[in-house]
Amino acid sequence: MIHSLSRHKPTRVASVQISRRPKERLIPPFIIFTFHPICFLLPCFSILVRRKMPPVELFWLATLFFNFNNVAGSCTQPFALPVQNVTLSNGFTRRGVPLSLGTPSQLLSFRPMLPGNNTYVYGNDNQACSQFQTGSGACITYRGGFYSPDSSTSRMSSSVNASGADPFDSTIQNSNTSDVTWSQDIIQLGGNTTLNGYPLGVLEEATGNDELAQQNILGLGANSTLLNTLKSAGRIASRSFGMFYGLTGATPSAQMDGSLVLGGYDRAKVVGQGVATKFISNPICPTNMLVTLSGLVLNYPNGSDIDVLAEHTEPFQACILPSFPSLIAIPDALFNALTSAWEITNTSVIGFNDVNWATPFGSRAP
Repeated sequence: MIHSLSRHKPTRVASVQISRRPKERLIPPFIIFTFHPICFLLPCFSILVRRKMPPVELFWLATLFFNFNNVAGSCTQPFALPVQNVTLSNGFTRRGVPLSLGTPSQLLSFRPMLPGNNTYVYGNDNQACSQFQTGSGACITYRGGFYSPDSSTSRMSSSVNASGADPFDSTIQNSNTSDVTWSQDIIQLGGNTTLNGYPLGVLEEATGNDELAQQNILGLGANSTLLNTLKSAGRIASRSFGMFYGLTGATPSAQMDGSLVLGGYDRAKVVGQGVATKFISNPICPTNMLVTLSGLVLNYPNGSDIDVLAEHTEPFQACILPSFPSLIAIPDALFNALTSAWEITNTSVIGFNDVNWATPFGSRAP
């Protein structure tokens, strides 16, 4: 079911400057929820999803499409932003969506997030990073760059209500509003769209949830400030987006930039028939995107397949979290089954091993 959220509108809309490029090879949206089956790990694996529909192949590097309102035919074209390794002011890179803020422009790396709605950046006064990132240089990289409000001549001090942001945003960044100061500034989305007076929540303190909010956040939830602004300005036909994270393998042949398509999706990343399904409200899944995993098949280069899920554990529910900062979180039984199938005899953990969620959802993060 596609949700219509026309009653949720920002109180104030940032102005938009648009210089259109030639018609892009992207198409207006239709109702779809599908995944890209390309695997870059050998052996790669497929996941079978059971929800009153034929099995479809999934891979963690997914192409996701979300549409939050019904859309009729439109000539408005979606546009794409890259998901790539972004070079920051300290010379290091952070993978994410590159966006430029302020005047002169400050290039930051953003992580798209659901169910959050607002855009949050870490201020340059915020040195409180994770316990694993104590140095200031490491902290800049960890956050995806710092936004310096005082260095921007186009920045205006504001509030959550006056700026047009969502005052009811329930993201973990907004759990303590005393740690958020609000500004409005220019934000550049690629080379052809500029938003003036765009609302930014500037975080001056650590959120206490660094594992989940470690990077500058681009909220793309059901009442997304960004999608609302672009839709109201006529830049996109629907408050929807499609995301392909890309490939981050160890060798050049296993590396590829991803894309974040606003107002539609990239047809080249889609294989097979689309599936429309409902969002399921459940406290264990903040995105309300629950699927039941009934199979996990290892596809070996020699053509043989092994369903490790069927052999070692029962079907279970999983929550799709596009903003999850690690590869995947899976139950111990499945993790052990995978390491056994891959003939891994020794394992080690770098950083944290267990994710402490605000909700009951949580498991081993290999």
